[in-house]
Amino acid sequence: MKQTFKTILPRPAWELIRNSYDSLRRTPEVPSAFFHPWRRQSIRRLTALKDIHKGERIVIIGNGPSLRQTDLSRLKNEFTFG
Repeated sequence: MKQTFKTILPRPAWELIRNSYDSLRRTPEVPSAFFHPWRRQSIRRLTALKDIHKGERIVIIGNGPSLRQTDLSRLKNEFTFG
């Protein structure tokens, strides 16, 4: 039946239905996800880090396996985030 609907409905409609179903299925998990102690602790820690390097030069590194040989020593005295 699932395959039948997938072939009949246009892709955007099928994705809307699938995402709506998934959201409804996960609704009971929302309170525990938002009010869990580790989440509040994480938000406090992230808030403390906000703007600590404002106005300074920083480098965001998106270095994956294909760039393993990239020389990162030039970033030694820079603020970096990966």
